[in-house]
Formats: sequence, C-alpha cells, structure tokens
Amino acid sequence: MPHRPFGVPKRLAGRRPGTVFDMGMGTGIEWADHSWNPWQGCHPLAGRGACSVCYAMREMSRYGKNPHKVIRSAKKTFELPVSKGRGGDFKLKFGERVFACSWSDWFHKDADEWRDEAWEIIRMRPDLVFMILTKRVLRIEECLPADWGEGWENVWLGSSVEDRWALDSTMGAFLRVPAKVHFLSCEPLLGPVDLSPWLADGELKELFVRCYGRAPVLDWVICGGETGPGASSPDVEWVRLLRDQCRAHEIPFFFKRWGGDADRASRELDGVTHDALPAAYGAWSIGNAGRMPAVRGAADGD
Repeated sequence: MPHRPFGVPKRLAGRRPGTVFDMGMGTGIEWADHSWNPWQGCHPLAGRGACSVCYAMREMSRYGKNPHKVIRSAKKTFELPVSKGRGGDFKLKFGERVFACSWSDWFHKDADEWRDEAWEIIRMRPDLVFMILTKRVLRIEECLPADWGEGWENVWLGSSVEDRWALDSTMGAFLRVPAKVHFLSCEPLLGPVDLSPWLADGELKELFVRCYGRAPVLDWVICGGETGPGASSPDVEWVRLLRDQCRAHEIPFFFKRWGGDADRASRELDGVTHDALPAAYGAWSIGNAGRMPAVRGAADGD
C-alpha cells in the first residue's frame, strides 16, 4: 500500500506534494486536515520576502483567479465547517485541524465586513481546531471577537516569519495577543531565524515580561522551504538552528519539507522526520471527546 504522508487525507494520497487541491475539503498541507477559505485574495506587504514567492498567489493565478482582489467565497465554501452530508453528519469530523485562509489572510482589511460571520462559524464548531496564520499581526487585536478573553479553546494563532527581519518586526506584537496556542510558520524559510532572544533568559523575553507582566509563550514552530518553479531550498543550518532551539526549550517542531527543485517531497532533517504538534492538541482532543455542537443554520446536503 502506498505511504500516505502525515496529515494528508486518504483521497489525496499520491498527489504531488505541495499542491493546493481546492479551497475547502482536504489539503496538501502536511500540518492540516483541511483548508477553509471564506475569502480569497491578498496583497503583498512591503518588506516581506515571502510575499514575492507566495504559493497562494501562484495557485490562484493557475486556477484563473485574480490573486490581488479580495473576494468573499461562495456560500458552499464560506460555510464549509458547518456543512453536512446527506446523512446529516458534518463533513469535517471531530478533532480535525482546519487551516483558515490559506488563499488569503484572516486579518486582511478587505475582509472586515465578513469576518464576524466567519468567527461565528468557528464558534459553532468547538470540536474542530482552526489554525489562523497571518502576516498582519498588528491587526489581530482589533479584529478579535468581543468574548475572545484569553483565547478560544479551538483557535490557534500563528505568525508567518520567513527571516530574522520578519521575526523581529512582528514577534512582540504577536505574542502580546492572548491565545491558547501561539505558533510560528517559518515557511518559506528565506534566512536564519534566531529565537534565542525570546527564549530562556533572552533579552527580548525579559523586556516583554517588564512590559506585559507575563512571559511570552511559543507553543509550536513549523519550518519548510519554497515550492513552485524556480524554488530554492533553505540552508540546512537555518533549519538545524530552529530544530535545536525548539528541542532545547521543549517547543514542538514540525518540518514540512525542503522544497526547491531537488527532492522537494523530502521531510527528513538529518535522517529524522519531525511532525510534532502542540502539546495542547492532545489535551484539547481528550477534553472535547464526544462533544458535538448544536449548529444553527448549518448548510445541509452536498
């Protein structure tokens, strides 16, 4: 039987790694079970190298869509998490991890008019984990629901950082926002990312404590290379630096793949596949076992 990579649904096994299969059910992204795009389209941010090699822009263009126009997705896609099949069961099953806005940014200003409705859909599925990854960390706080508090149990907040500049310019603002899980996606990794100032006795950690009265907590790190034509792989020492820092500070580390033109599908670093998930995921799954939400206005049928 062919090997099915971690996190890839059975119906997608055997497809080319890195392919974005659709805007909803299933995904080729190894650390998620599904992608959900209530809206699509984005705009590059000044100074962010990852925007120039964004896979979402490439994939949207390949499907004949304008990647620079932010639009609301069709009803079927927008309501995916609360959609049911003909038998009345949810299409997305208990415990599955949903990557929100893989073709956009959850906190993009052009989606402000739709975001409250999308938050309500997340509220209606406490049995799923929604992973919200953004480059627009300065907009997070103003876009959170009124009852966010210390974070919703089923929402993980992530910041996309491709190099040291991206980390330094966003990390403080990102970790300042309360969340049940904070994660970094260092993908594509375009330069070294040194987490040490934010760990242990690092100077930025100490400054954070003085400013906010609590220590910054990082729960998960994802790392990977570029994909697509002409993509390059990250320097192996950049990847080892992240792995070693995560290991030393007991932060789960997930290495997605090398990318680049050679051996794109390889997920091994020094002969080891790293696919750790946040410790909170196991505790959340146990605590929510058997919990099925009462969903109002769910879309029925296929």
